[in-house]
Amino acid sequence: MPIENNILAFSNEKDKFSYSFLFHSTTSEEVIDTLKKKLENINKKMNNAFKKKNINDRIYSLITNMESRFQPTEVINGIFFVNTKINFIPVERYDMNHIRTWNITKFYMEYDEMFMTEYFSNLFSTKNIKTVFKFEKSSYDILSLDYTKSRKLESHSSMDESNICENVSKHKPLIIYGLNQTLKKLKLDNVIIELRNMSKEEVCDIISKKEMEDNMTQLKTEILDMISVEAVSDKFVFGRKEISEAIKNYMVKKLFINSKLLSVLRNKADSSLLNFTIVEIKSLENGDPGHILNRDYFGMIAVRYY
Repeated sequence: MPIENNILAFSNEKDKFSYSFLFHSTTSEEVIDTLKKKLENINKKMNNAFKKKNINDRIYSLITNMESRFQPTEVINGIFFVNTKINFIPVERYDMNHIRTWNITKFYMEYDEMFMTEYFSNLFSTKNIKTVFKFEKSSYDILSLDYTKSRKLESHSSMDESNICENVSKHKPLIIYGLNQTLKKLKLDNVIIELRNMSKEEVCDIISKKEMEDNMTQLKTEILDMISVEAVSDKFVFGRKEISEAIKNYMVKKLFINSKLLSVLRNKADSSLLNFTIVEIKSLENGDPGHILNRDYFGMIAVRYY
């Protein structure tokens, strides 16, 4: 089973002090020592007695569990989800290759009211990876990235326009950005050009917005504009109960669905049932196709095969 499925199995657990940890390529002794130092630092800085007690209980329970589960020199590769229980998901060899490829940090720790399941699922997935070009004054890097990770594919020092266009044709970046005047000269189709430096999060936000705009255009042209066309309207399925039945009976060819319902669907439905094209829809403003989908069609419309 893919590690993403094991991670998402904990998506619905809720506790005010839900800790998410990732350790890899590190001995148990080293991890425990780091946890103890974190705990010591928290106790020095935190004044809220209730919060301090709960955090101490969570982290100390993990330390105790690790001391009994692993030998001091044993290397730990795994995810721990800690609330009132200790949940351990081992990272197998295939996923360790992924960790090395993306140079993922050896120690990750975060807490919230729910586990960081979406973050970890995306961390171990490549489905949302996009290619971008980042320009400096006299060079540019070709990067692969999403919200959780990034890596450099190539570096180039030539500012020759034909060379840049050749690499654009080869790698098909969604965004080219940076403080380089060469960007003003580039005329490229279907590529966003930003003459400014940006963080990874800003780059991903722009990509996400563009994808949502494209998805809503698809929703409008394929569904909303065609609902009144008698020749094709009988292929559309409306209503959550009706769509659920169509999915169970393998009748769905394509599903337009808002982000919240998509998350629920992926958490609850057997992955073998989701053998159709899914178009995620997120409304960006009142009156756009995403808003109409939520307001008039309960957040989803399916297209069946026949």
